[in-house]
Amino acid sequence: MKKILIVIDSLGIGGSERALGYLLPTLNRKGLTCEVAALWQPYDFAEALESAGIVVHRLNIFGQLNAPSAIWAIARLVSRGRYDVIQANSFFAGFYTAMSAPFITSTKRVVTFHDLNYASYPASTWKRRILKAMNRFLLTKFIDGYAAVSHAVAQHYDQHLGLKHMAVIPNAISPEEFRDSGEDRSQILARYGVKGDSCVLIMAARFVHEKGHRFFLQALGLLRDEGITPQALLFGNGPLFEEIRDAIQDSGLGRSSQDSARCAP
Repeated sequence: MKKILIVIDSLGIGGSERALGYLLPTLNRKGLTCEVAALWQPYDFAEALESAGIVVHRLNIFGQLNAPSAIWAIARLVSRGRYDVIQANSFFAGFYTAMSAPFITSTKRVVTFHDLNYASYPASTWKRRILKAMNRFLLTKFIDGYAAVSHAVAQHYDQHLGLKHMAVIPNAISPEEFRDSGEDRSQILARYGVKGDSCVLIMAARFVHEKGHRFFLQALGLLRDEGITPQALLFGNGPLFEEIRDAIQDSGLGRSSQDSARCAP
């Protein structure tokens, strides 16, 4: 039976974490053994994974740049668990999985990319430039395979890190998410004060910098300048919720029922 260790920065409740919640129980039922290692807190989503039968290892690394502790923790866990594949998600998970390669030479290593990291956080400072150069070296030298959740993400990491031959594997989602609620479109939109026959744009994402809500609002402003006024609903939660809600009001996008964007937690 093949054993897979998924390494991730943390287990806060987000998109990539929920994707693991959909995917890993199914892989286990298919005969694989999948376990998760989270480098540091928060571990909010760990309980949901464990209730689905997934073993979660909380590595409790103190500090994102604590490379010796992260490398040692990954190498020790892989040596003890005898995994066939390590699959890393997120920046530091991939970074430290690659750095641990000299200690775990018999295990294949794969990195899955979920974001446009270098667009959200350009290598515009010496620290970021050094990290980008190190990441390029480590990923090309010590990682055996690459995957991206979309073609745009694959193109992004080809452009910035020269990673080619990347598999595109969209995130898994449970069919249970699409169960018919019994409500029609008008009833659902009415809960958010939107008429059922309106043109509605929806953005569902955590309110954090890398999700790019600012670009969505800029696009709405450009549409308004052209006389196109769809309504927009932004669903999610996160540290930038209040800031984005204020930006909607300041831009005038939330001032009328005809031309409005609204945040919904």
